[in-house]
Amino acid sequence: MAQPREEIKQVKRLINSMLDEGQTPEQMQQLMTLLDHDPEACEAYLDFMMMHGSLQRQWGGTIAQVPGLPSLSVPVTRPMRRFSLRRHILAATLLILGSLFGVLWARWYHHKNSTPAYVATLTHAIDAKWIMPPLPSDPGTLLKQGHYYLYSGVAEIKLFDGTAITLEGPTQIDLLTTNRVSLTEGILAARVPSQATGFSVSTPSAEIVDLGTYIGVKVDDQGTTWTEVFNGNIKVTVNDLTGTTRFLHNDEAVRVDGKTLDIRSIKTSTITFPQPTRTFAPSIQGNFEPNDVILNAGIPTQAGHWSGDTCKIVGPEQGITPYSGQGMLKFLETSAPKDRPRSLMGASQQWRIIPLDKIRHQVRQGYGSLDMSVYFNRVATKSNRRDVMQGLSVHAFRGEPGSPDPFERHIQSLNTRINTDNDPKSWERAELHFNIPSQADYLVIELRTAIDISSGIYISQFEGHYADDLKISIRIGPTPAKPN
Repeated sequence: MAQPREEIKQVKRLINSMLDEGQTPEQMQQLMTLLDHDPEACEAYLDFMMMHGSLQRQWGGTIAQVPGLPSLSVPVTRPMRRFSLRRHILAATLLILGSLFGVLWARWYHHKNSTPAYVATLTHAIDAKWIMPPLPSDPGTLLKQGHYYLYSGVAEIKLFDGTAITLEGPTQIDLLTTNRVSLTEGILAARVPSQATGFSVSTPSAEIVDLGTYIGVKVDDQGTTWTEVFNGNIKVTVNDLTGTTRFLHNDEAVRVDGKTLDIRSIKTSTITFPQPTRTFAPSIQGNFEPNDVILNAGIPTQAGHWSGDTCKIVGPEQGITPYSGQGMLKFLETSAPKDRPRSLMGASQQWRIIPLDKIRHQVRQGYGSLDMSVYFNRVATKSNRRDVMQGLSVHAFRGEPGSPDPFERHIQSLNTRINTDNDPKSWERAELHFNIPSQADYLVIELRTAIDISSGIYISQFEGHYADDLKISIRIGPTPAKPN
């Protein structure tokens, strides 16, 4: 067991001495010095006094054998007058110590609650450099109340009340509470959910209060504030003597001069703001329902359908039921019907094209990523084969789908695979995360099943290999107001 610190021992010695002989000004000053700004010593003092008070209430003046309180011994055979005098002295001592207890409790409570609390989480950061304090850029980093200086790059912060704030450096911001910030200089965009209505941004020249909105706020080095409402409603109050207030609605903007504090309407989009993270799921027919189309025509040359080696969509069979919905993808052969000659490779694949033309600007800036997951299953075999590999891949290309020489336009690929078990009742998940190359114009996603044929055993058909519940999400951002 760890021994108590010397300061805590000294606190207990002083209290015992003061209860035995009465306190002196020197002792009171010494005790105050020991307890000031020392929460651990304060807690020890409070524990000791609470124990003493409990014992006093339980045994009154007959606590002759209480260790550590020898002078409180009051033999019951002593004359009543002397006993009464000692009790009066003790009561006066406890009254003084009670006052000290209140002061120290207030100091300890203030110290405990003055420690900065966590109010937000860093959710995304791209090329972000923090110089006050030097923060890590790992998603999930918790942020305390206080001042933050994003020197460059883009970062997204989510307050605990749900408000998402996108910052672009150089920006100086103070996180005050879970629904209030102060913008000293720089630029931010904030998405405020309904449960966080009342979120506010303080600037040197104005106070902006959310009434359910998506807004942008900019402050220059003179304290001038620009505020624009992209969606919703806000209240802007000028930091002047009269508290001039304006209410703004969709596509309205104002400027508050940092010196004169004059407020005036301005055209929207006169300045640009950083864009928050946007996530969307492309339509890929990943649940493989009965009405979905499988072309079985080799590598596709256009978006819109699955194509590849011979596969089909089936319902429950061979003891396997779909992971979700009514259908699942079944890999049948290692080649497509039009392949001549039909190859015996031990692998079957399905591909689908995802065009990036609608998000090309963000991709060019390097702010795109893809997350993909799928479930695999297969029938049980007597040999319990351990060389059955199922997996998924993503490939990035330049140019347009169907253009000549696709392999020369290939930029980057990422593959993942799992060795599926011999239990048809269990589906197994494979997943990957892919940072989209800035040169990419389209992606090709791939599902595959394979058996190791290095031993020389060739196959052309699979006994029962399946995929289901493919999910894809593409994340863009956060992106800066202007390309770097």
